[in-house]
Order: sequence, then structure tokens, then C-alpha cells
Amino acid sequence: MEIKKINTETQAPISNGHRPGDFDEFIGQDHIKGVIKTAIDSAKKRKGHIGHILFSGPSGFGKTTMAGIISKQSSVNIKTVTGYAITKPAEIISILNSLQEGDILFIDEIHRLRPNIEEVLYIAMEDFVIDMVMPE
Repeated sequence: MEIKKINTETQAPISNGHRPGDFDEFIGQDHIKGVIKTAIDSAKKRKGHIGHILFSGPSGFGKTTMAGIISKQSSVNIKTVTGYAITKPAEIISILNSLQEGDILFIDEIHRLRPNIEEVLYIAMEDFVIDMVMPE
């Protein structure tokens, strides 16, 4: 049995740098891509931002990739967090407060957010405010 040595200096990991970088490279979902392109173009024309988007689908279908493409095409930053890692309302408040105007917050595994954290997020998304009670 012969074992081949792989030159790791020239072999990049498959996961690094192989995500599509724009809508043309993203295969499939043509209707969705069209809707999102229109939303981005409209936002740029009115000097605003696109609204909230919820991606749903099985693992590996491009939700994270599409969020990255939207960020790039909109020329805004993206902050990615994982739903199950947010354990306290104060954490989602901190994340929301760290965002700049127009930034995208992508919550992977959002279905794993705790109900009390969901409530804070819903209010922030609906009213663009965060309700906080400060101790006296």
C-alpha cells in the first residue's frame, strides 16, 4: 500500500474560499435571487436598506452563503452568530447594540433561540428599539 504525501502548503481546505461570492455564482434559487436583487437595487435607489429576511431550509442549501452575498452586494457588514450560543437576553441586546446602521445580523440555527431571547429580538425587529429595565 502506497501512501501519498499531500503538500499542505498548496492545498487549501475545501471549505475556505469556495462559497459563491455573488448571485451569478450561486446556483439555483433563481426566483429568490431575483426578488433579493430587486430589494437590494430598490434600497440603493432610495438610499435605504433592505428589510428583514428569514431563510428556511435544510442544512447545506445556501442560507449562510446567500446572507454573505446580500451583505457584499449591499456593501454592508454582516455579523453571524449561532442561535443556541445566545443564552441570555443581555447577549442578544449586546449583539444588536454592536450593529451599525445597515449591518446584517445573520442568526444561524435561529430556531434554537430561547423564547425569552426571541421576544427581545421580535421587539427589536418590529419597532427598531430595545426595551431594557435599568436598576435604580
